[in-house]
Amino acid sequence: MKVYVVGAGVSKTVGYPLGKELFDNIDDFIRSQRCFNRFDYQKDWPELCRWFETNSNPLVSQAYRSRQLEHLFTILDHSMILRAESLTGESWDYLRRREMLLWALEAYVEQRHNTDIAGSKTPDWNRLRAFCRKLCPGDAVITFNYDSTLERVLLDEKKWSPCDGYGFAVALQKMFLGPPVPEFDLSSMKVLHLHGAVGWYRNSSASQEPCLSLGPIFLRDLGINAVDASMPTNPPTEHTRLLQPSFLKTYDDPIFVWLWKAAAEALRKADEIVVIGYSLPKADSAALTLFLTNSDRAKVRIVNSDPDDNYRLRQLLSNDPLSPPQCFEDWLGKAPDCA
Repeated sequence: MKVYVVGAGVSKTVGYPLGKELFDNIDDFIRSQRCFNRFDYQKDWPELCRWFETNSNPLVSQAYRSRQLEHLFTILDHSMILRAESLTGESWDYLRRREMLLWALEAYVEQRHNTDIAGSKTPDWNRLRAFCRKLCPGDAVITFNYDSTLERVLLDEKKWSPCDGYGFAVALQKMFLGPPVPEFDLSSMKVLHLHGAVGWYRNSSASQEPCLSLGPIFLRDLGINAVDASMPTNPPTEHTRLLQPSFLKTYDDPIFVWLWKAAAEALRKADEIVVIGYSLPKADSAALTLFLTNSDRAKVRIVNSDPDDNYRLRQLLSNDPLSPPQCFEDWLGKAPDCA
């Protein structure tokens, strides 16, 4: 059994931004929208950016100048802690800004998921398809990405389905006036999104954990003509289950407790652990603890073309600290396909 730890460097191959590029991509997307969806994009987003840029708090203005989404969320998350302790008026204002930034992040990821319908048929996705051919029954993917690009390709390869492929059960039902529910084989591998994913919502009706529902728009854009029986319509005011990029992530949601336990178990059982395109950002201190306490250093392989990230990850996780950087494409050319 192999475990593949996948970061933004893999989804980058099909046009997704790296973490340091995420805010600029969200900014470009939101400014291009001429609609009202949870907030007035044309009016509220420029006002939010001005608030960041001209804020009297130097931490806020510097976070905005850095264009680092995790810095912005960290400042706003800290304000929520202050709000809980003091209930100051300023903290309420910070909370409103945080909500807007979170809605913008979700809207961007959902839009990208929609455009992947057509994009996944192009040659740009050949590297991702090649990667999925390396995955064998029983393998697991641990990912910190919000996108569902891997699932899209694995679904086409008939290696994965949403009914059980995330590690929790999803009951699909027929859409109103829609075709019969498609039949899926059991997933031969699991994809564990430790920071959540586009289209995930809390299932408040579930009697046991893990309890998540998949939104109908997510399933539609994945090419599935069915809906989750627990959520036949998209909730208009509920956030998707995403752990926003922040130094102050909270992992007390039961679904994330369950997912992280599942990831720890997979790492302990692995015969080989391949870390691909993941830089282990400083904001992911929980991930570092996960790897240090559950991974055998002798089994860890690092695939990262950045010299600094490659050296740091090898020093932290691997028994092979001095090997040169290896890019994703070179690894694809050498790793065997699943027999």
